[in-house]
Amino acid sequence: MSSEWKKTYWGDISTLHYGKRLSNYKNRNGQFHVYASGGIVGTCDKFLCPKNGVIVGRKGNLGFHYSEKPFFVIDTAFWLETSEIVDEKWSYYKLISEDISYLDSGSAIPSMSRESFYSIPVLLPSLIEQKRIAEILTNLENKIELNKKINSTLEEIAKALFKSWFIDFDPVKAKSEGRPTGLPDEISNLFPSSFEDSELGEIPRGWNLAKISDICDSTDYVANGSFATLKKNVQKVDFYTGNEAILLRFADFNKNWEDQFSYITQDSYNFLDKSKVFPGDLVVCNVGDVGNYFRAPDLGLPMSLGPNGVLLKNFSKNRNLSNPYFYFLLSTNNFQNQLRAISSGSVQTKFNKTELRGLLTVVPPNNLVDYSTNLFCNILRKEDQLCKQNRILKDIKDAVLPKLISGELRIPDTKKLVEGTDK
Repeated sequence: MSSEWKKTYWGDISTLHYGKRLSNYKNRNGQFHVYASGGIVGTCDKFLCPKNGVIVGRKGNLGFHYSEKPFFVIDTAFWLETSEIVDEKWSYYKLISEDISYLDSGSAIPSMSRESFYSIPVLLPSLIEQKRIAEILTNLENKIELNKKINSTLEEIAKALFKSWFIDFDPVKAKSEGRPTGLPDEISNLFPSSFEDSELGEIPRGWNLAKISDICDSTDYVANGSFATLKKNVQKVDFYTGNEAILLRFADFNKNWEDQFSYITQDSYNFLDKSKVFPGDLVVCNVGDVGNYFRAPDLGLPMSLGPNGVLLKNFSKNRNLSNPYFYFLLSTNNFQNQLRAISSGSVQTKFNKTELRGLLTVVPPNNLVDYSTNLFCNILRKEDQLCKQNRILKDIKDAVLPKLISGELRIPDTKKLVEGTDK
């Protein structure tokens, strides 16, 4: 730690302002975000804090949030006004590196007073160094967000192309009506120029129908027996020590595979032999949020299927449809409607893998599937690269944040760690 860093308290360098009551802020398209203790809860057309700043949880959730622009805070949270010697973004990083659980008042609902917050000690570097620290951490976050946006764009492009070619049959419609397809000749020639009747309605002439059971294999979390058997033989653990496997759950997928995973012992992984998951395998939710799906990520560790999912694999049993093709098929309204049609349940919607296996889908000819698979593989490969880079960037950020904030790690050393992460 540099001698330029000085010891002080949050009460000496900042002021917590109470949020205010507000109505009609949910599901509105207001100009400003509305924050509560847990984060953004809506929008409104007025602000409470006139610039960027930190939101501090007061009731229910004692966490911290940051807004890049003016915002409103309701009465379950504070907003932090810092003095001229404190950089707002640095203060956010400093606060999220703190364990403030000891400030909980101890009531049934977690809460924190301004007085207890003001008593927290702070090691404060110079304003220039604060800004440099905040810049390094913000650049890492911005790179992560940019990668997410690129992936989202790539995904939407691929979905739109898949829908046009294999659901709406736009090239076939254009050729049947004597219109140009708008595609290069070598691609346009892969599509027929007429339709024929099928069990699913009109499909391009020469294309076929197949059951899911003819395309791939499927299994689920209870493949090795009943839930009672699973409870006895599958042991979950909280931390990875070097000999565990990841239990892939939809709860973790919804966090973009960036947070704490659920782990199981090696013996449990071996017990779930039929439920082993490999990078690129597809998983469809069959209980609750029916139809939600994901591609298994490459996390560098053995993986097994978690509850409430059906694993689809071994697409090589039918050369006509590939894993990437089927991945984008899962996103279409047509297939989602088929899943809803086989789902039931008064308390929780669900379907079983037997019903899934019986669903029909359109199978294009090999040459068209081969071309589109190559195209989709390139897109998915780029997405995987960016996801892997984001996990590296997040690991770096998590590692350097507390050390930068405490002065244990200096800025030049941090820049060396970050170099090369975009390769």
